[in-house]
Amino acid sequence: MRILVLGLLLGWSLSGGVSVASGDDVPRDKRVIVRVFGTPIHLNEITPDPAPERKGEDRPEPRPPSLIAQRAGLLLGKIQARVLTEYAVRAKLRPSDAEIDALIGDAVRKHSAGRTEEEQRKLSLQAFWIRGASRDWRTAKALHEKYGGRVAVSSFGACEAPDGRNALFRESVASGELEFLDRELEIAFWEAAKSQRVLDVTLQPENVPRHFAVSPWERWIRELEHPPTAKEPAGGT
Repeated sequence: MRILVLGLLLGWSLSGGVSVASGDDVPRDKRVIVRVFGTPIHLNEITPDPAPERKGEDRPEPRPPSLIAQRAGLLLGKIQARVLTEYAVRAKLRPSDAEIDALIGDAVRKHSAGRTEEEQRKLSLQAFWIRGASRDWRTAKALHEKYGGRVAVSSFGACEAPDGRNALFRESVASGELEFLDRELEIAFWEAAKSQRVLDVTLQPENVPRHFAVSPWERWIRELEHPPTAKEPAGGT
C-alpha cells in the first residue's frame, strides 16, 4: 500500500502537479533584458511611469512616444551610465571622480566663509551641478579625442560625445561585456543611441576645441575667486 501511494505521488509530480522554477516561469516584467559587465537589467527597471492625467485643458495632448521607444530611452541612460563609469576607471581618466570631488569640496570650504545660509545653499547646489558636469566633460573629451565625432552640450552643463560613446558600446558588445537578451529592445536601443537629437545643442566642429580648452571646475573656481561684474555674465571666458 505504501509503495502504491508513493508511486501515485511520483506520477502526479512528474505530470506537472509540482511546479519547477524555470526561465518561462519568470514574470515578463522581471525578465533580464540586458547584462552589462555581468550585472542584469530587468524589464521593470525601464518601464516608464504612467503619464499624469491632464485635467481642465482644452488643448489636445501631444502624442506620447511608443512604449518601446520610452523603454529604449531609459535603457540607453542605464547602459550609458555603467559603460562610461567603467571606461573612466579602466582608462584611468584624470582627474578621477575622487579627484574631482576633492577639487570641488576644497573650493566649497574655501568660499563658504562669510556667506549667508542662503548663499551657502546656492554654493552647495552649484557644486552639485559642477561635479556632474565635470565628470561628463572629462569623459566626453577623452572619447572625442579617441573616436572623434559629435559633441553635444546642455544648458545645465551636461556634455556628451555620442559617436564616441556608441563606438564604446560596440566594443563592449564585441567583448561580451554588453549583452542584449531581447532583440526588439536591442534594435530600439541602437535607434535611440544613433539619434541626431542629443541634449540641447550639438557643437559645430570648429567650436569643439574651445569647449574642451577649459574644464567646468576650473571655470567655476575662477568665477568664485573673481566674481563677474554686472557687465560680464557668469560663464564667460
